[in-house]
Amino acid sequence: MWLLLPLLLCPAVALKIREPPAPSRLARNGSQELFFDVYLNQFMASDSKKFPMRFFYNEVNATYENIVINVGAEWSINPSHTEGGLPYEVADEVKGAVFYTEHRFFGKSRPTEDTSVENLQYLSVNHALRDLVQFINYIKSDEFQNGHYKYGKVVLIGCSLAGTMATWMRTAYPHLIDAAISDSGPVLVKVEFEEYLEVVTKALRTQGGEECVKSVEEGVAAVLAAAGTSAGRTQIQELFDTCTTLAEDRPLDLATFFWFSITETFAELVQYAKPGDIKDACLDLTNSTIGNPIQRFAAWISKNRDNKIDCLETRYSEKVASYKNTSYDARTNAYRLWTYMTCVEMGWFQTTASSVQPFGSTVPLDFFVEMCKDFFDSRFTETRVRHGVELLNTFYGGHDYLPDNVITVLGSLDPWAPMGPRPANATEKSPIFVIEGASHCNTFKTSSESDPEPLKVAKRAMMRRLRAIITGEEEPKDNAASKLHISVVLLLTVACILFE
Repeated sequence: MWLLLPLLLCPAVALKIREPPAPSRLARNGSQELFFDVYLNQFMASDSKKFPMRFFYNEVNATYENIVINVGAEWSINPSHTEGGLPYEVADEVKGAVFYTEHRFFGKSRPTEDTSVENLQYLSVNHALRDLVQFINYIKSDEFQNGHYKYGKVVLIGCSLAGTMATWMRTAYPHLIDAAISDSGPVLVKVEFEEYLEVVTKALRTQGGEECVKSVEEGVAAVLAAAGTSAGRTQIQELFDTCTTLAEDRPLDLATFFWFSITETFAELVQYAKPGDIKDACLDLTNSTIGNPIQRFAAWISKNRDNKIDCLETRYSEKVASYKNTSYDARTNAYRLWTYMTCVEMGWFQTTASSVQPFGSTVPLDFFVEMCKDFFDSRFTETRVRHGVELLNTFYGGHDYLPDNVITVLGSLDPWAPMGPRPANATEKSPIFVIEGASHCNTFKTSSESDPEPLKVAKRAMMRRLRAIITGEEEPKDNAASKLHISVVLLLTVACILFE
């Protein structure tokens, strides 16, 4: 009996709100953009108000009746994810049509006039899961395609938070969901997520060497030293192109600078790393010809800055003003919505509390708590988020529960991996693939002959397990994979493939 399915991967050479990258197209036909009315308040039977939830539908394999739903999360959905990538490949495997649902409040799925605190009471993971329940019932009803999918099996697929939702749907509504695939989906919610930057540090050390981590540490120390003098603050403005000079003795401004401009940039690098990205970054960070530690540090941050931003904003008050904008069309809207979710029930505040990272103590928990209060109102306290976190972990089980028929993929260099299910909890019916050297949502792209062999093996194993769930047939073995040596399984340091 197989308890864990980790995968050997040779080392591949934040909080950004983004959909998985658009996959290469496989479908010959395009997708339809459709809308379906769901209840605004999913937990009040007397409230009949509804809003249109957007979804994409690709009727590939529509002669069959199975249903594959790519779950959307904190982003605006794109039809490419019903025309290629893992969801399309799964649909081809199980002979089903592909759907892609949009999370309430994101993209075109706007339940309210704006995102005021009063309206955001309807933004929660449980409301979003109930939207999926209502959607599945609709797709399997006579109202959609004359009941064509009424008796179809349902497979949910998700990356990151969407993977969490797919797993939790199987926990809460197993009678509706036949199988779920979660790539990089956390299952433990936690107020202070100090492990995030620990994995970022591990990735820098693994792919860039100890010298890379030391260079970052020296750069951070130099910035902190400079921030203590008037001349140093002027130097920071010149080197990092900040909108104004850092104010003296304003810890919220300093934390704003480090969170939004520095730790976020490293989070982006590691979480979405392509082969060679981290190694190249470390070459820049350690290149003495660029200058001293603070000059190298600033040059790399500037090189990787969002090109839509004219300068780096360090004033906490300006960030607050920007994120208090309640318009759906505000540039900061997606971040405001995500921050609300973290402040109410998820936490996942990526602090610098750990001593095993090079960013000092620049972004403490108090910074995020203050941000919750100032973005929304004084009711959004640390006590409130801790209560919300406790409720979710109690209901869905956190690290300690994994429902049957859930296939999980984790990357050893994904900063979100510590919040994923524990490999020790894997079972034959709910395998966990831990891919050494991989980061976030690696399986979602369209399969290619140029993919690393272990990634190909991973997808083949996933498909075999999924096929067995959907058909009820015994799962065939991969003879090539079974020839690999079996060794001791350790979380995030996996060096084998274990099939039996």
